[in-house]
Amino acid sequence: APGAITGGVIGAQVGQVTGSIKESTEYSAALGKQRRALRLVIGDMDEYADAQKFLKEVSQDLAIPQDVITRQFTSLTASVLGAGLSVEDAKQSFLAISSSIRGTGGNLEDMKAALRATSQVFSKGKVSAEELRQQLGERLPGAFTLFARSMDMTPAMLDKALEQGKVTLEDFMGFAELLFNKYGDNAELLAASPEAAGDRLRTSLEELNDDLGSLLKPIGMQFQTLADDIVKQFGRIIKEIRKMVDGIATERKLIDA
Repeated sequence: APGAITGGVIGAQVGQVTGSIKESTEYSAALGKQRRALRLVIGDMDEYADAQKFLKEVSQDLAIPQDVITRQFTSLTASVLGAGLSVEDAKQSFLAISSSIRGTGGNLEDMKAALRATSQVFSKGKVSAEELRQQLGERLPGAFTLFARSMDMTPAMLDKALEQGKVTLEDFMGFAELLFNKYGDNAELLAASPEAAGDRLRTSLEELNDDLGSLLKPIGMQFQTLADDIVKQFGRIIKEIRKMVDGIATERKLIDA
């Protein structure tokens, strides 16, 4: 019984270590897949490297975890490039929307929803009332009025232009510029506020997980194999001790008889 308890404790401790390694390596591997997808979307290695620097800076400045920011930026970049625009346009749009959501007190779910709506705008090749009033407007207060201002229009004039399908992606880029000018500074301040502490912690922990996963990945399998061998060897020792204990007990019974 004592041997079994000791073996269980050792097994649990080894399990905790291997579990931590597995968690870090799995997170890093999943993030690696997202980064490969972004690299394929961009195509050019220099532009991809610049995009990685951009994402790292935005992640730290706006407290956006790496898995969230990479996935959303990949989707947006695919839509932007598909519409015939550039990676720089994707960066500008991404930064504008992310900053405006953070700058108006929005959370990560608001940010993801707004970025999905932005991706849809570029996928369609034009701005529609659905994205502007509903999907984007619900996450970004005053989006419709700000869009009208960016086009030197009244809201009523913008309504008519949307109905006629005359609001272009170029107009959206003008809207993005206005958003960043309006909310860029506030976004970083709010990202550093107590209300965003949870997002900052998640961002830091996931960055640590990525770094640890990258470091441990080459040795993770070897460590798990070694740990498995140690547990098996310990199990064999316990079995031999048990046999010895059972043998002694049997001899005592024969003597007593």
